[in-house]
Amino acid sequence: SSRVHRHCNPEIISSMTHLKTEVIAEPGAKIDVFERLYDDYLKRNHRPKILLVGIDLTGLDSLMYLPYPEQFYPSIGPFDRILEMPEYNCIRYPKSFGYFDFKELYLDIIEYPVLTQHTDGFLVRNEKWNDSFEEFIGKYAHGYTFKAYPPTLNKIFRFMSEERRSGVRCIGFIAPEYHEVWKYENNRASILKEIFRYADSARIMVLNFSDSSYKPCFNKEYFYNSQHLNS
Repeated sequence: SSRVHRHCNPEIISSMTHLKTEVIAEPGAKIDVFERLYDDYLKRNHRPKILLVGIDLTGLDSLMYLPYPEQFYPSIGPFDRILEMPEYNCIRYPKSFGYFDFKELYLDIIEYPVLTQHTDGFLVRNEKWNDSFEEFIGKYAHGYTFKAYPPTLNKIFRFMSEERRSGVRCIGFIAPEYHEVWKYENNRASILKEIFRYADSARIMVLNFSDSSYKPCFNKEYFYNSQHLNS
């Protein structure tokens, strides 16, 4: 999703692992979209040695669920009806040039999309706190409830298990969130427990960067809204 797209800097990861690193991600994407992006990547590249798979709590339903779309698509207004649109209407990239030459376009959402340079699939957002979290609290004063659809969870961990059988080391991870949002995620604890139950069953390691042991979650200076890190 956008958290992989904007959080996972390949230059930093490569400097630590000494492996060439690329990002395969799109804002708002679920596992169905990611599988298609990954299949397209494999048409032009060997399978990776290690595959980090982002597990987004908003992407576990049968349909993409964004309680407050403006946090994920900052340039979209509240009346653009993104939740009613098929995901494929939000994503396009030129297959003839391969994934990493694409320019992100939000089709039918923004009249004049901003074309931004990516680095190996990664897009950094050098922004300060944008107050959308405060607007979110005003809209969901009593919080909201994540939806988890078992076939979606099955598909995520089945995908990683199949890649492992192909010789890829797979690791799931949950991206950082600004800690103040946690108390508005009404079923956060039960959803995390369910993710780890599936992970244990599939024998897949999952790293949770969205908990009290990851100190950046408590520093607003690292975020441009509750869901996304800045540069």
